[in-house]
Amino acid sequence: MTPLLLTVFRLNPAVAIGTDLCFAALTKTAGAATHHHAGQVD
Repeated sequence: MTPLLLTVFRLNPAVAIGTDLCFAALTKTAGAATHHHAGQVD
């Protein structure tokens, strides 16, 4: 995601990295909650 934000959208590197980290944290948290709710987490 970061290379895309840097090359295509021409974002400042600090903004691109922060955006990528925020997006990753949100999607991984949602995925973990979904798996936990489905009973797939030991």
